Amino acid sequence: VYAVVVNVLAQNNASTKVEITVRLRGTSEDQVAGSGGVVLVRPLITVPSVSVAESAGYAVSAVVLSIPAIDDIELLASASPVTASGADFTLPVQWSLNGADWSDGPNVTIPAGAASFYLRVAIIDDALTEGDETLTLAVEVLTGSTQNSQASGTVTIVANDVLPSLSIGTVTVDEGQPAAFT
Repeated sequence: VYAVVVNVLAQNNASTKVEITVRLRGTSEDQVAGSGGVVLVRPLITVPSVSVAESAGYAVSAVVLSIPAIDDIELLASASPVTASGADFTLPVQWSLNGADWSDGPNVTIPAGAASFYLRVAIIDDALTEGDETLTLAVEVLTGSTQNSQASGTVTIVANDVLPSLSIGTVTVDEGQPAAFT
């Protein structure tokens, strides 16, 4: 909620002050900053968590700004293992404004007016039999006006490995004789 004072010239040339209270729809106090009659609404950056098949090639997260950026935002993008290892994904993190033209990070520039962008990391389809693995995809705000200075999401790499199977055939053997299994 912000108070705006407006001087109104009445019919008798007397100045009258009128105070108007303004609340920006869909905003909270921590989203708004300003002084001197200028009100800035700052975006909140969200990095959604994603699941991707181990054979997908890339894990892509569509990062969202709650409102379009009011100025250029410079970010540092990173990917770090949680249960995944360096053998499960490769750096650098890449970024794109349109999901088609990719640039290598870690530095990311989001222009004023943008409300979303994409981050991706290359996934390695290894031959190891293992369970699902996770890594963190994160951004840190270097410059620009945002509500949060960091945001992160989890990438789950869904294993596509077939577990080995073992079967033992039925064997009949006389007592005291060796048994052979196939």
